[in-house]
Amino acid sequence: MEGGAYETAELSIRVEDPQLWDPQTPYLYTVDTTLSAEGVKLDSLQTRTGLRWVSSTGKSAKDRVLTAEDDQQILLNDRPLKLWGINRNQQFSYIGNSGTKKLYEKDAYTLKYDLGMNFVRTAHYSQDPDFFHVCARGFSDGIMWSGRQAPDLLR
Repeated sequence: MEGGAYETAELSIRVEDPQLWDPQTPYLYTVDTTLSAEGVKLDSLQTRTGLRWVSSTGKSAKDRVLTAEDDQQILLNDRPLKLWGINRNQQFSYIGNSGTKKLYEKDAYTLKYDLGMNFVRTAHYSQDPDFFHVCARGFSDGIMWSGRQAPDLLR
């Protein structure tokens, strides 16, 4: 390929009887991707990812008028999940995204044990990928929704 050119490739893999990610059992798979040409390894990437699906019951969000009778529920892997959440802004105002994994673990610990949260929505700017990693491996015992693009880990 010429310099600056690109090519896209897609690969589908069927996982028989997958272990599904959920807050109580945050099972993560490791996907190893290797790019090679003519038998020479050019690049590789390891990605941790959880397999799960989210759905809801009752009226759709576009209806905007929900009552208790609508029995609107969030389902994670076909099981009801009550969300106790918070919008997370960067708490380390003097260092921003230059925090350490230990600081993000402390933040997740505070959200889970001090505040009783099981859901985190990140704020309007990119968060440090370490915070996503801490939450995905179950430290926060919850799930996360990002207002910005999350790292590959949570896609």
